[in-house]
Amino acid sequence: LGVTFPIAGSYDVPRSFSLPVTGGAEEGKGRNLEILEKHYPFQCDELSFGYIDMEPHLDADTMYIHHQQVYQRECETLNAFLDDWEKLQSFTLLDLIQKDLQVPTVQEQWIKHSAGGVFSHSAYFAGMGIPGQRLPDGPLGQVIQATYGSLENFMNLFTQACQSVKGVGW
Repeated sequence: LGVTFPIAGSYDVPRSFSLPVTGGAEEGKGRNLEILEKHYPFQCDELSFGYIDMEPHLDADTMYIHHQQVYQRECETLNAFLDDWEKLQSFTLLDLIQKDLQVPTVQEQWIKHSAGGVFSHSAYFAGMGIPGQRLPDGPLGQVIQATYGSLENFMNLFTQACQSVKGVGW
């Protein structure tokens, strides 16, 4: 089980890479796997740092709005959809994203969209930390080292890729 991320751009890097969702955390479970095992009702995860701790890279207002409003709205929206579908309330986040939910197509699309938003925001905030406090290790660190040679090289290429996508707000 892994998650594949496409990479846009014309520079010489792989067009996608896959990160395992297992391994590394307590009892052999990775953080992404823990996120995918969440159940209804969904809630925003608490941050392991303060909103101001990400400055100057991300300002406190942006962090607050994204965590307390955007991420919170994703959780509330998914919960509201699932309020109407009791049979789906026992599904994990991964089930909601991957399985045929056996509900009308429009509702299924909205549930999957919201479940994907909860996952992406959970993974986004879980992957953050105070700058310079911890470097990637385990499978992620190994992939970065093997593919890009160093974390600094990866970060430079990642920044270039993000800047090349119009409208991402990077």
